[in-house]
Amino acid sequence: LILDLLVQIGIKNSHLIIVQNEFQKNEAKKIWKRDAIIIPNLQFRVENYPKKTDKIVVWIGQITNWKNPQLFIEIAKKLKNYKFLMIGYGDLNLIKGYENIKNLKFLGKLKNEEVNKILEKSWIILSTSKSEGEGIPNVIIQAMMRGNVPICLNDDYSILEKYKIGFKVKNLNEMIEKIVLLFENEHLFFDYSRRAFEFSNNYFDYEKNGNLYYRYFLEIFSKNS
Repeated sequence: LILDLLVQIGIKNSHLIIVQNEFQKNEAKKIWKRDAIIIPNLQFRVENYPKKTDKIVVWIGQITNWKNPQLFIEIAKKLKNYKFLMIGYGDLNLIKGYENIKNLKFLGKLKNEEVNKILEKSWIILSTSKSEGEGIPNVIIQAMMRGNVPICLNDDYSILEKYKIGFKVKNLNEMIEKIVLLFENEHLFFDYSRRAFEFSNNYFDYEKNGNLYYRYFLEIFSKNS
C-alpha cells in the first residue's frame, strides 16, 4: 500500500513518463491523464541473419504459474512430429512428466551465450504467459533478433501482427495451428523470420533507443537547471 502510494506520488510529480508500447501509453493516459513517451526496450544488434538449421520450437523463462509452462508441455504432447526445447528454471512440478515426452528436451538454466546459440538455429519461440500489460518480454526480442518467429498469448504490445513478424493467439489450438502452418510452409516461415530479424534489430536497437533516453533526459535537465 505504501509502495503504491509512493508510485502514485512519483508519477504525479514526474517531468516525463516513458513506456515501452502503445498499450502502456494508453493506460497512462487513462489512469493518470498523462501523455507518455514510447521508447522500446534496448538490446544489442545482431548484424547477420543466422542460418536457421533446426526446426525447433523453444520456450524460455522462469517456470511459474504466471508463465504458464504447462501449455508448452501440452503442445509438445500433441505435435509429436516436431521438436520442442524448454530452457528455464523454477517449479519443476509444473512440468511434471516432461521426461516422458520423446520430442521434448528440457535443458534447465543456461548462460545467455548458450541461449543465443540455440536461438540462432531454432525457428519458433512461444510465449505462454497469462499476464497482460507487461510489455514485450526481453526473451522474445532476443529470439526475434535471431530470426525466430514468436507465437504469443496476450499480445498487448500489438507489433506482431501489425508488422507481420509473429502471431497473436488466444488458446492452445490456435498456437498449434500457427506452429504447423510455419513448419509446413517454409516460404512463409522465412518471410516472417527475416521480417522479425530486420524489424527487431532496428526497433530495439540499443544505441538508437539509448540515444532517445539521453535526449529526453538532457531536455529535462536543461529545463530545470
